[in-house]
Order: sequence, then structure tokens, then C-alpha cells
Amino acid sequence: MGKGGNQPSVSWAQFLNNTSSVLDLATKQPVVLTVGGRDRLVIADSNYFHHLEEVARRTLAGEMALDAVRANEMTEQDRTAFTNMRPSATELENDRWED
Repeated sequence: MGKGGNQPSVSWAQFLNNTSSVLDLATKQPVVLTVGGRDRLVIADSNYFHHLEEVARRTLAGEMALDAVRANEMTEQDRTAFTNMRPSATELENDRWED
């Protein structure tokens, strides 16, 4: 079993020998692929993955009290604020940010 919970765990060799079956299972629930007995990768349905991304985005935005804005939804004010937050050439060169 994977460390994160009740996901099925499959070795890399089992995956290579039963790719179709593992991919079918991954459409129903995430499958942890192991290499040398250690969790290495997770195969999951794309809808599940996109759902996790959306939940994470909302959670992070809520925790940080930020309004998340998709790039294609940015206003000119958002673009200006984003541009002004970029580190200067000097900050990048020195790897030190001057807030």
C-alpha cells in the first residue's frame, strides 16, 4: 500500500507486465507505482488530478488570503501588480530579494 492511504500499490515490473489493467484501475482510483519497494509515481485519472489541482489552488488562496486569478482572467491592474512583484535584475544576480 502507498503511504498516503488506501491506494493500490503496484511495482514497476507489475506495471510493465500488466499496463492495460493498471491503467484501467487508475481510472477508478489512484495507483501508486513503486520502484525498489518505494513509492515513486502515482497514476490517476486526469479528472481526479484536475480536481486536486483546483482544491489545492482554492485552499492555498484561502490560507494566504489571496484572490487566485487565472492568467486569461487577469485585469490590467492584476498584470501591473504581477509585473511590479518581479525581482529586479540585481536581485536575481545576487540571489537576494529586497522587499
